[in-house]
Amino acid sequence: MGIYSTDLPLVAALDEVVGNVAIDGIQRSARQSMADHAEQIAAGGPIADALAAEATARAAADVSLDGRVTAVEDAVGGLAVQADDLSDRVDSIEEMVLSGIKPAHQSVRLLVTTATDPAAMTAGAALDGLVLATNDRVARAVTPADPVNGVYVIQAAGAAIRATDMDTSTEMVAARFDVDAGSHAAETWSLQTPGPITVETTPLNFVKTSSANATTAEVQAARGGEPSLDARLDLLAARTSGFDEYGVAVYKSDNIALGGYYAERSVSIAVALSKIYAEVISGDVGASVDFYMSINDAVAYGPVTVVLGAPLNVSGLSIAVGEGDQIVFFLTYAAGNVKEFFAKAFGEIA
Repeated sequence: MGIYSTDLPLVAALDEVVGNVAIDGIQRSARQSMADHAEQIAAGGPIADALAAEATARAAADVSLDGRVTAVEDAVGGLAVQADDLSDRVDSIEEMVLSGIKPAHQSVRLLVTTATDPAAMTAGAALDGLVLATNDRVARAVTPADPVNGVYVIQAAGAAIRATDMDTSTEMVAARFDVDAGSHAAETWSLQTPGPITVETTPLNFVKTSSANATTAEVQAARGGEPSLDARLDLLAARTSGFDEYGVAVYKSDNIALGGYYAERSVSIAVALSKIYAEVISGDVGASVDFYMSINDAVAYGPVTVVLGAPLNVSGLSIAVGEGDQIVFFLTYAAGNVKEFFAKAFGEIA
């Protein structure tokens, strides 16, 4: 019988032992497989038990290894999905940057697409049908791209200057803003010129990224004929208890309808109307409206014509109205695709 090598692993030792065992008188070669040996000595006692235990351990190791390989494969497959998701997110961010989507700047009162010199943007000047006031923000978006384009702020005296929140390359790149009034009211515009930008040198390309909506008339009505909501609030805060006003705001996306438009409320107390203000807010160049004001169906003022860019502002009147009287503004004629018209009468309690 052969010698058992104690310094060999169990399987190798068994191979050595079994390889030198003669079964049924036949000598077996050590080159025979463990499976052959197992068959030959299946009832061989401790050796068979040892072989069976070794085989079980190997099978368990194989199962464990298969599980680990599967887990690694799943993880690798998941990485591909995560990479695709990350790629989509990067693409989305790039699209946002390219489209100019970033926090909007303060809105502008109006926007012009004509080559208006900032030196002509002065307090009291008429532009896009509106009278400019100090601190108004005005956007200039001439096509093709122009270095003078940008957002300007009207000064108390002299030419408008660039808005301090849009006078550097970082502030300008992908900048966007809304337009409050004028022919581009309720539109959103953004700068499409990529950086870096050299102010007054780089041609700036502003484009409209969203169109007007039906809230324009509400905004204009809330202003009550004032150049901005701030001015309207200041007027309301300063007025005395003996002051009252009655007006209408007419809006339609394509040519306003002619006819009578009642003031927002009837007269609550006897008033002497002293001022009438009317304006064509939006329309084609040269757009105009003919209207007159009536009290209880009797003409009290007009008819008069109001042209886009030249608001009517008449004071020194003395038109008596009593409690319960109804003030109506009748539009008898409109030309030039008038989209918005505003009229209001102001008075003092008699």
